[in-house]
Amino acid sequence: MFDDFSIFDVMGLVGLDPTRIKSSSGYYDCPICGGKKKLNVNVKVGHGGVCRCAKCAAGGDKLDLYLLFHNPRLVSTRSTSESGSVYYRPSEEDRHRGMKEIMEALHIRRSDPNFMRSVVNAKTAATTQQPQISSPEQRNVVYSSFLQLLKLTSAHRTALHDRGLTDQEIERMQFRSTPMFGRTQLAQKLIAQGLSLDGVPGFFKLSTTDEKTGEVHEEWSVYCPDPGYFVPIRNRDGLIVAMQIRLNKPTTDKAKYRFFTSGRETLLNGQSAVSEIHVEMCSQPPRYVVVTEGPIKGYVSRALFQRIFNRDDMALLCVVGTSNFGKVKTLMEWMMRQYPVEYFIEMYDLDKFTNQYVKRDRANLEREMRETILKMRKELANQYALGKPKPKFISISQHHYLGKGIDDHMLALYQQEHEGHTPFEEENS
Repeated sequence: MFDDFSIFDVMGLVGLDPTRIKSSSGYYDCPICGGKKKLNVNVKVGHGGVCRCAKCAAGGDKLDLYLLFHNPRLVSTRSTSESGSVYYRPSEEDRHRGMKEIMEALHIRRSDPNFMRSVVNAKTAATTQQPQISSPEQRNVVYSSFLQLLKLTSAHRTALHDRGLTDQEIERMQFRSTPMFGRTQLAQKLIAQGLSLDGVPGFFKLSTTDEKTGEVHEEWSVYCPDPGYFVPIRNRDGLIVAMQIRLNKPTTDKAKYRFFTSGRETLLNGQSAVSEIHVEMCSQPPRYVVVTEGPIKGYVSRALFQRIFNRDDMALLCVVGTSNFGKVKTLMEWMMRQYPVEYFIEMYDLDKFTNQYVKRDRANLEREMRETILKMRKELANQYALGKPKPKFISISQHHYLGKGIDDHMLALYQQEHEGHTPFEEENS
């Protein structure tokens, strides 16, 4: 089993960027002591690669590398080198646990001695077939049905309560925890419902070879090795067209979210996710349209806005990444044609004032929004002459922020009015 996966597979599971490997090794932040670029990963030394932290001496083989990122119990071990130096590696009990987790995450089966051959076949298929992403309608029905099969852990529910959501809202928004086991069975349940998983990001075909007959068997499965909870991304029609995973533990590059995708070259019939803007529409004609970061901010902010102001006329366009605002223009044009929008508001997170890259992205976004408003004022001049309100651009200044982002801002406003309580606490008081 140890030979069924590579150190690069492990690096993918724990979020280490393999492109940082130069020649045979690379340096990363140590998850044990936090030492910056102290963890050396060598992909050629030892039996399939080794790792070692120069600061705390934690390390070992590729299995130990996986466990260092999953809270192991470390034991003192003396190396077999001439120096006989001491380093710290996970206990044997944790190593057994880690092996099971890796086998499950990579969909490796003990009965399949030809795993690497199936990987090669999957690579070939991925380069020759190039499947097309399914329609928004198909993705919506698959994702909606998939989420109905899942549950939300108490820890994830509490985290959403802390953000300002009630149980009723959590259910309506369809937040669900990622499945750690039984993923193939979940895919089969969707197929049993008559659904097609072709071209739906997050799903792929698991290929196994019968040891006796050599017959290749393929069945659909789910690819989500990172534990966390799903955040649905909806288009302007309310269809779930993509999903994010809010990770339990940020990656080494501090990323808290990942797309639900199966676009790896080793995954047969997998499909890469497409970066979509989450559109959080309101029930009333939108008077305010806010452009912000992250789908979950849209869900939370709109819900809190409704409670604070007792109205539902604020829509949100939530980009995934500050530079991914290319589709904002199209959505703004659609909204101006359809609704009497009065204000388009830019409210990226607070680091737009301190981070040079976010500051640059915010400036580019402002230019795009202003140009779009001017363009549509000309196109819809007749409607504006008849009394339709002319939209204005607003960028929220630093001293107006009550938190890191618009969701924190709205929660702070709510707590000011309700003596520091969250909506969940008020609902259950």
